[in-house]
Amino acid sequence: MLELTLDPVAKILKLETTGYLTVEDVRRYRYELLHMASQARERFGRVRMYVDSTDGRVQPANVIAEFADLPSIIQGPDDRMAVAVGSALSLLQVKRSVKSDQERAFLTPEEALDWLNNE
Repeated sequence: MLELTLDPVAKILKLETTGYLTVEDVRRYRYELLHMASQARERFGRVRMYVDSTDGRVQPANVIAEFADLPSIIQGPDDRMAVAVGSALSLLQVKRSVKSDQERAFLTPEEALDWLNNE
């Protein structure tokens, strides 16, 4: 399952994933993710995205490929994306799909949010 929220107080776009995802799940949220990222950029002048996958699972290769195929929401010099995962294996999986220095993966939500808010 995927759930997207925009926190106007923290100025963070949050994507929470749980369980196993399908390619259809990723495609279904594609438009909403890009739209909310655009809203965040307009409202806050940047995108700070926090992905909470701590309750997620190691995803099938085709699901990871679908995520990697999404247009990057990290476009501006002040944009950042932090991903928190629940296992060392998930951390390796996410790190392989990281596209830039503005995207990082962590083992805890605290580390992810600290990096996101202090950069």
